[in-house]
Amino acid sequence: MRKLPKFNFTRYGFNFDRVGDKENQRERTYDNYNLDIVDLEHITSNKWGIADIEPCEVEATELIGFNEVLTSNNYSAGVHFFI
Repeated sequence: MRKLPKFNFTRYGFNFDRVGDKENQRERTYDNYNLDIVDLEHITSNKWGIADIEPCEVEATELIGFNEVLTSNNYSAGVHFFI
């Protein structure tokens, strides 16, 4: 049986030293998305905790996939969720 070569996953945001540590995972999520500055109790009116978003009339002239958001420097593009 051959082993895969060592690969540095920390370069992509993975840290396997803390896998299974739910408290650290929750803290990392809050830190990464700045959730500590959001009043989560007052942005939703549904039982799932999904934020209420008001409709708008903005039309994006360029779209990028949600999987490109963290690596893109195109801050004027809209984001789509169809991959």
